[in-house]
Amino acid sequence: MSLIEDSYEEVGLTENAFSVLLNVLPYQFYAFLALLTVPIVIWTRKDYGPMRRVQQQYLADLENRTEHVTATSPVKLESSTDDRLGIFLYPLGVMLLLVGSQITWHWMHDGVTGVHIRSTLAISYLTASMTCAIMMRKYKSVPYTESLNIFIKGAEKLVYISIILVLAWSLNSVTSDLKTADYLASVISDTVAPAYFPMIVFVLGALTSLSTGSSYGTFAILMAIAVPVGFELGASMYLTIAAVLSGGLMGDHASPISDTTVLASVGADCNHLSHVTTQGAYAVLTGMVTILAYWMAGVYETPYVLFVAMIVLFISMTLAMRFFGKEVIPVTEPASPTNS
Repeated sequence: MSLIEDSYEEVGLTENAFSVLLNVLPYQFYAFLALLTVPIVIWTRKDYGPMRRVQQQYLADLENRTEHVTATSPVKLESSTDDRLGIFLYPLGVMLLLVGSQITWHWMHDGVTGVHIRSTLAISYLTASMTCAIMMRKYKSVPYTESLNIFIKGAEKLVYISIILVLAWSLNSVTSDLKTADYLASVISDTVAPAYFPMIVFVLGALTSLSTGSSYGTFAILMAIAVPVGFELGASMYLTIAAVLSGGLMGDHASPISDTTVLASVGADCNHLSHVTTQGAYAVLTGMVTILAYWMAGVYETPYVLFVAMIVLFISMTLAMRFFGKEVIPVTEPASPTNS
């Protein structure tokens, strides 16, 4: 919202940043299409590309390991997962309830501004964190001092976001003083039609985020440039902002140096480069359909393009699975023999 506010202020637009954000959501094509790939993969029961090869190797290793354990000393593995979902659900529920109720109250009284968003998030996150500490103390015997130390370590990482935001404001001031938007608009006005501008922004955002590993850094860089240039060209502001966000999301999704990609591989306990390469084939196909979606949205300027893009993605992924994929049936671990 702060990036939108600064960019809109530079071009003289006065629309509320929260309203802009809500209007941008239907044009977040990559986010919706990336989520759609999950049920498509489940429905086809196939994998293609590097994922297919790695999955086949994993299942082969699992089958060999299962046969070895069964033939030597069959044991019944006990689950180490705590069944108390409340440790996760209660803090999450508290956070969502507070965010929803506070945003609704501000919306009905004063209108939602950046100050309201920041105060709402601060109150909700702090309360949810305290709820989590209480749950961990009750069910895991984790002392409050340890929970506080974990909270502080997490808060330290947010300093990086603050630095990026300050640098984004600085970049915005520099580009404004240099009239960067006017110059770029004059250079590309004769070669780039306004309808194609969001598509180009999406590609640039994906490449920037892929190389830097930061989606928010990409937002900060491109928002300060793409919005003024798009305004000068007469392109849709909603589409332009959505293209910045979707491009940053896709590049961050596939970047091997992104913190979220690293956390995903660590959380899944798999090789990091294998995680990057296996998801790359799906991300690239989804990104290509997203490019088509932004081209169509630039021409027709309607969010209903998303449904067309979903159909195209379904057909494209189904064909990819048919010609390049292979059905992978998981190997179930045989039950341990009971003592007679």
